[in-house]
Amino acid sequence: MKAGRLIGIIIIFLGTLAMISLFTIFSDSEYVPKIVLSGPALIIVGIAMSIFPGGNITVQELNTKEKTKGYIWTDAPVTHKVAWLIAFAMGVTASLIQMNMTGFL
Repeated sequence: MKAGRLIGIIIIFLGTLAMISLFTIFSDSEYVPKIVLSGPALIIVGIAMSIFPGGNITVQELNTKEKTKGYIWTDAPVTHKVAWLIAFAMGVTASLIQMNMTGFL
């Protein structure tokens, strides 16, 4: 498995936990930690990393310290980098919309 794809799956999982926390906390109280508002951004970036995993680096290469995580970015094709940046911008926009809806902006 490519390391970028695994990192994307982990980011989707963290974003899902943040979104579940957001909806649980928001429905129960008036205080919402700002960190859980990053859920939409994490989910969108995780999906982009799963579809566009970056450089040709496997999890085994990361485990044996043959290559570092930086190679995921440096060895990635330009199209993958552009997709990640677009996903990041979409995620930040979605998080800002969520912050506006919850009254943080």
